[in-house]
Amino acid sequence: MHVCRRILLLNLRKILLFVLFVGTSTYTYLAATFPYEEPTDSKILSRMLQDVRSPRDKREVISEKLQDQKSVSKLIIKDVEVEQSDEVDPLEYIFGGFQDSSVTTSARPRTSKKPPPKAEAPPAAEKRTAVIVMTQMRSGSTFVGEIFNQHPEAFYFFEPVWALEYNKNKAYNSSKWQLKLLEGLSKCRFEPIRDIMQFYLTTKELGVMKTCKAIDKMCDGYRNKTAMWPGRCPIPNDQFTEILEMNCIKNTFTAIKTIRLNDITLFKPLTEDPELDFKIIQLVRDPRAIIASRLALVKNNVSVTNQLHDDVDRTEVRAVCNWMTTNMQPYREKREWLRKRYALVRYEDVGLDPITTMARFYRLINIPMSRDVSKWLGSHTKTSKKLKDRKDPFGTKKDSEKTANEWRTRLSFQQVEIIQSECKEAMTLFNYKFVESNEELKDISVSLYKKRPPLLF
Repeated sequence: MHVCRRILLLNLRKILLFVLFVGTSTYTYLAATFPYEEPTDSKILSRMLQDVRSPRDKREVISEKLQDQKSVSKLIIKDVEVEQSDEVDPLEYIFGGFQDSSVTTSARPRTSKKPPPKAEAPPAAEKRTAVIVMTQMRSGSTFVGEIFNQHPEAFYFFEPVWALEYNKNKAYNSSKWQLKLLEGLSKCRFEPIRDIMQFYLTTKELGVMKTCKAIDKMCDGYRNKTAMWPGRCPIPNDQFTEILEMNCIKNTFTAIKTIRLNDITLFKPLTEDPELDFKIIQLVRDPRAIIASRLALVKNNVSVTNQLHDDVDRTEVRAVCNWMTTNMQPYREKREWLRKRYALVRYEDVGLDPITTMARFYRLINIPMSRDVSKWLGSHTKTSKKLKDRKDPFGTKKDSEKTANEWRTRLSFQQVEIIQSECKEAMTLFNYKFVESNEELKDISVSLYKKRPPLLF
């Protein structure tokens, strides 16, 4: 027993001496091969940064290396490849304006010091939302305007510029007063335009009460229902602006529809006003349909202006198409004041897909949609059963698809050729198909409007 224990201890000593010898030899070799250096603070900091650098910082380093190599055709940003493009397709109908292509890839400066705490920004003043539908006579603006008028939170104005054109004070009929009027309507400030608003609300010819739901409801509270003549808007004179402002403000947004403005740049100060969230909808329509509708007014002795003709007039046609292209030019040039504030819409697309259009309109102005508008659209996009409604040139109860092609039965091929020859640029720009023969003109089964899938904002 003792002999076995002595042999085991002897072997353990030999093993320990062997391990000690191997360890000492290895250490001596490593020390000679890799001499020791005193670590510096910069090296330690560098290693720490490499270990704790976030994935975002690592992507920034990748971007910096690509820029140093000067071989950047695509920029890697947040693991997504983004191609730069300056092209803007106006027919994409990007509601809210052209896309923002300004992208930065510069890395944030890294420092060991903690940044000072940011001061809390003061709460931004609440802006008043306002939207204007700008178009030409017989372009479907009454129908499009109703998409806003039917909203229970809208304070809607139908053709307010009319009150400047026909006012006894001829000095009002100027671009200066047009802007002043639009600013007052948009901000619910009516004292500077008091005389114009009284004329607008009390003059018979315009028929404001039939076309502006919120205004009619306001005025109805002051009418004498028992009298022979209850009055159009008998608000007491000493309370006029106060009541008008109160009713305007209690509604979420202002909506304006007009066919009487020829220059979209008039709205530039409104889009830049810090108190307003001002949006512009330019509504266009096939010029052949516009001219056919105007000719129908003359044929039916409906007098709305003395500028209409009883046949296709080249000067009138050129004016229609020049209005369309000229007012879209600032958008094509990517003017900053229109960014995310402008929408271009064809009337044909509104009529053929009104629900999608409604959704886009309210997405543009950032206002929740309403079932009231949906119900109204459902009842006004089918042919009315009443003959009176079907024959009303200013009515809104019409079959949309039939209305879009009605001009093809009203115009001769010779008349269509005149319009097409004067409107080549506009028809090409807005994607209206040219007809080449009388047979093609009369064949309603052949669509002249290129259909597009619904596009997101």
